Amino acid sequence: MCGDRFRIDTSTCGDRQVVTRWQGAASDPPAAKRFSPTGIPLSPRNGLVPINVEALTGAWRNVNPGGANTRVEFRIDQGRVVVHAWGNCLPTDCDWGEVSTPLSDADDGVLSLTWNSGFSVVSPEFRLLQDGHLESWCHDHYTDNSGRADFDFVEYLRKSG
Repeated sequence: MCGDRFRIDTSTCGDRQVVTRWQGAASDPPAAKRFSPTGIPLSPRNGLVPINVEALTGAWRNVNPGGANTRVEFRIDQGRVVVHAWGNCLPTDCDWGEVSTPLSDADDGVLSLTWNSGFSVVSPEFRLLQDGHLESWCHDHYTDNSGRADFDFVEYLRKSG
């Protein structure tokens, strides 16, 4: 615990520790703990520039094979960004299906989406980093009356192929 507000999980990426999940009252983990996979220190979501949606198109893989989202694919169709995602399930990945948002959603530097699996609602916010990685801030809200606590996590993806 970090005080009484957070539970923070980290993973190693190269010689850096990156925040992979936090849980608590605040919406962002402590900024001092946040680094991109290539070591760029990250600040909270301020000073963002519009996302070049063309740069998003294609397939992205999680840099952490054990992450919640294993891969994400972006395409543009009729003025919308269409996103297909897969989750980490065994023995094969779970197909989350496709969701879309207007191209203009990327104008503020964050692409916000929502998937509803029937038992949880996952709401990622994607942004492109200077080092070419895609950062995904996610909120997972359980709707199945299981008593599981909501949680937030951040993951990093690298463009594949």
